[in-house]
Amino acid sequence: MTLAVADETVVAATGREGILSGSNRITPALVAIIGVAVGAALAAPAATVKGDKAAWTEIAAAYRKLNGLPGYRMKGVITGGGAGGGTMVYEVAPPSRAYHAIMHTARGTAEIFSAGDKVVQRLPDGRCMAMGQDPNRVPFLRDPEDPRDSFIYTISRNPDTVIDGTPAHVYGVTIESPRGGRPIPMTMYIGAQTGLPRCTVSTFTLTMAGQGATREITTTMDYYDYGTRLHITLPNCERRMCDRFPG
Repeated sequence: MTLAVADETVVAATGREGILSGSNRITPALVAIIGVAVGAALAAPAATVKGDKAAWTEIAAAYRKLNGLPGYRMKGVITGGGAGGGTMVYEVAPPSRAYHAIMHTARGTAEIFSAGDKVVQRLPDGRCMAMGQDPNRVPFLRDPEDPRDSFIYTISRNPDTVIDGTPAHVYGVTIESPRGGRPIPMTMYIGAQTGLPRCTVSTFTLTMAGQGATREITTTMDYYDYGTRLHITLPNCERRMCDRFPG
């Protein structure tokens, strides 16, 4: 699952297989990657937490505070994967459980809109496609007590640092799936003054099915525009790709 992979089956770090068949699959794959990365800290009864439990509590509190805001934005960069990577901007409106994502890659620009119970992807050629995804399961919109979280988290507290002149607490997080697959290491930065997530850096090692080759992808996400009020609606697309498009 990565921007840089298409027309191949990949086994992701979460232990699942995904088929990326052209540019229409690039964005859903990225959403899955970012969803795991930015939603990793949301505590849930079914999750297994190892290591520094006090640090985990601080991380979970930061994400609860983030998702209590009217809105916020994230911007990110993906590097590695063999074909270049890409950049992205997310707008998230937690009260309405909606988001808008725009991604730029070597294959073009694609967007995802999620509002209500509908998720729509708009492709570079103007076509739209409905996505079989429940927005309530996107981790960065998930309730912190969602029992569907079955990941295993190992937490550590790292030395504090300064980002753009402001102090930040630093945490190490390793995410593992009970289904197997490679662990996902992540570094989380939480503003010492705001108590809100400031940045996440995660690394995914993907195995290409049938090839035995691996690719390493690093995702860096920065949070900003805390408290911005966002009104996110589905797009008016010129063409609809299939009959599954929500009416």
